[in-house]
Amino acid sequence: MIRAFFVNIRPMKYLLTLLSICLIFQSTVADQHQFINRDIAEKAVALLNQQKEIIEWCACCGTKPKRYKLISAEIEKSSIQFVHINIKVKTKKGERTLKWIDLAYIHIKNRRVSECLAVKLGLKANPCTTPFRWRSVKRH
Repeated sequence: MIRAFFVNIRPMKYLLTLLSICLIFQSTVADQHQFINRDIAEKAVALLNQQKEIIEWCACCGTKPKRYKLISAEIEKSSIQFVHINIKVKTKKGERTLKWIDLAYIHIKNRRVSECLAVKLGLKANPCTTPFRWRSVKRH
């Protein structure tokens, strides 16, 4: 009886281990390039400050894309090694927001389509979407 209990618990351990690994890999999609080194941040801010609008969209997360009028982008120190980028945006209602951004989920305009900022900077990123028509996203 006791032996049968331990024999049957082994597959459960394997199942739990497999599920844990799947959850770990799923969570690695988020926060791809939120904390970055200063060199990359400076290039990103220079590129962002040339834009009139940006689209924020984490397609991996299942959120809806939001297009904002960009006011400014700036670097803020996060730790000894890393920094993050804050952006000021203007919404339709005129509200200004300061937010941390993940470069993998910020899209900039390249002619009439979007381009993932992280990909534009040559970073390995998965924006979970292909380039899309800029005008297909309404201003937020």
